[in-house]
Amino acid sequence: MQTSCKLRVRRVRVGLCFALIVGCMITPISAHSRGNHAGDWTAGQDIKVCVCPGANGFTAAVTAAIDIWNLSKNGFVGGVTMSYHLSILDCSNPPPECDVTIDGMAGRTSWGTTGAGTSPVPVDIESADGLNARGIQRVLMHELGHVKGLGHSALSVIMKWNFRDSDGGSPNAADLNGADAFETPNADDIALNKELHGGVAPASDSAAGSSATQEGEDLWRYSYTLEGLNGPGLIDPITSFTLEI
Repeated sequence: MQTSCKLRVRRVRVGLCFALIVGCMITPISAHSRGNHAGDWTAGQDIKVCVCPGANGFTAAVTAAIDIWNLSKNGFVGGVTMSYHLSILDCSNPPPECDVTIDGMAGRTSWGTTGAGTSPVPVDIESADGLNARGIQRVLMHELGHVKGLGHSALSVIMKWNFRDSDGGSPNAADLNGADAFETPNADDIALNKELHGGVAPASDSAAGSSATQEGEDLWRYSYTLEGLNGPGLIDPITSFTLEI
């Protein structure tokens, strides 16, 4: 059983140390671990994300993290997407169309948490403690993975329990703020997304048509057209066709 997911900050009085435990407190560290929200969404659903007053200063980080996850569903049918819906004034009474609320507060005991509840799913993140916009985006990327239904995975990058850690323990603010390229969902993340919400992509598709024109008493001209279609999930070309008369 999995309780709420937390990215914890641990403060040590000797010097200044921020440690991050990216994880749910009772989650096995293995590949393809399902999270609390694995059964909450249906294939093709758009999860509407609402931003609370405490997170209004980093709406750009929210939309960027959403975009990274949305791109990861390419290559299979179904999946779920997320979209920034609106900023709300009262997070204690969100509009019914909000599937997720994101709030921020300085001085929290965790970098981020994803609650187990729904309607909406509460995501709370640290808004200070040394995090810059890049660090906030990375915390959001991890938490939005939990929103989609992913638990922790030793084969993932974004969904590792110690995501971005640089010294074998837990990541600190400097780890999360790194100027290197943002991580993206890898094959392990995509496989679980497909398992939860996806289907088998069709190999190819086509459109065909025919017509017949009488050109004489006993003469007809038959015309046939075959068009190979392009579109999401169509991954193989058409290499042959059969004509029946």
